[in-house]
Amino acid sequence: MEATGGAACGDGKHSATPAIIALSDASNCSGPRAGTVSVSGWNFQPGATVRIELLSGNLATVMETRYATIDLNGYLLAQEPPYSLPYVLNLTSGYSGPAAVVVDEYYPYNQETWTGVAWAC
Repeated sequence: MEATGGAACGDGKHSATPAIIALSDASNCSGPRAGTVSVSGWNFQPGATVRIELLSGNLATVMETRYATIDLNGYLLAQEPPYSLPYVLNLTSGYSGPAAVVVDEYYPYNQETWTGVAWAC
């Protein structure tokens, strides 16, 4: 929003577009992190509530849904010590293939972002 004279006004909160990273250790499908996808993110509205969904690559199956509160710095991180850990979502047992992660910032704002994992197992 622009105003003449270099002043700006408004009552909304604004941030950069939220971003997320999703990782799966597809190189070791029988390892200790097998069957999971790790998710972290930034640039969310501080204090917002988000829904995190892990979907199959064709987007037909929701494998896990989690709810989280964004921290005071706009980060999506697991809210358990040590607070810098990503959220860990579980694949459906035996699933192997591409996956998608969607993060919907629905309260009190409306933003959505997503990313894909080429292969998860």
